[in-house]
Amino acid sequence: MNVDELLERYAAGEIDFSGANLKGANLFAADLISIILIHADLQGANLIFAYLNRAQLYKANLIKAKLCGANFTQADLRVAQLHDADLHGAVLQGADLRSADLSLANLLDANLLDTDLRNVNLTGANLTGVCLRGANLRQEKNNYFVNLCGATLFNADVRGANLAGANLSRADLRYANFNEVNLRGADLRYADLSNADFSHALLNDANLDGAKLNGANLSNARCERASMIDTDLTDVNFSGAAITDGKLNRANLTGANLSKASLNRIDLSRANLSYADLSDAYLIDAFVAKTNFTNANLSNANLVRAELSSATLTNANLKGATMPDGSTSN
Repeated sequence: MNVDELLERYAAGEIDFSGANLKGANLFAADLISIILIHADLQGANLIFAYLNRAQLYKANLIKAKLCGANFTQADLRVAQLHDADLHGAVLQGADLRSADLSLANLLDANLLDTDLRNVNLTGANLTGVCLRGANLRQEKNNYFVNLCGATLFNADVRGANLAGANLSRADLRYANFNEVNLRGADLRYADLSNADFSHALLNDANLDGAKLNGANLSNARCERASMIDTDLTDVNFSGAAITDGKLNRANLTGANLSKASLNRIDLSRANLSYADLSDAYLIDAFVAKTNFTNANLSNANLVRAELSSATLTNANLKGATMPDGSTSN
């Protein structure tokens, strides 16, 4: 089918073009609202600035398609092939992208507000500056699993998104806004989260082993049972955070702010907390074997039953702290 025939029939009121062969078609700025292109072949097509609001593109082939600035608001893109597609500045608000392949896609500054992205493959995708507020990327009963492995979300707005169980290993999340995001059980191993905002985020059972979080904001975040082994947490803000039962073996927490944090039963063995602020923190039953607290502020901290015998406390401030035996330090 050629472009002129498609546009003529669409203008006459026909909307169902399922299975159409539009490979490489030039549909620049075309008005195709509510069109049905199920199983259609649009590989390499030019749909820049096209209007595809509420379009049905189930299992459509959009590999390497040019979709910059296109409007896919509330469109059905389930199981669509968008590998290496250019979606720079595209609007996908409220769209259904379940099980779509967006690997290597360019989503720079795209709008994915309230989008359903469960089971989407975003491996190697560029999500720099993307808006993912309210998006659903949750893994549910292993039926829906989001792959963001190696994806770029530099400076992305992800506030309030559901990323429970998502694979974000080795992703670039620098300066991204993850405020109040659900990352329960997410895989963030070796990801770069430097200077990202995770305040009030849910990170229970998340794996952040080997990740970079220097300068990140995790104030009031819930990180219960989270694993941060060998993680760079330099100058991280954990004030008011809950990291009970967390595993932070050999983590670098130099200069970190852990004031008023809940660190009960945490494993900080061989971690570096030099110059860290742990004032008013709870470290009941904490495992601090060979932990470095040099010049740390532990004033008014609760260290009941914490094992400090092998910890380094050189020049640490323990004024008012409750010591392992229940006594108060002067």
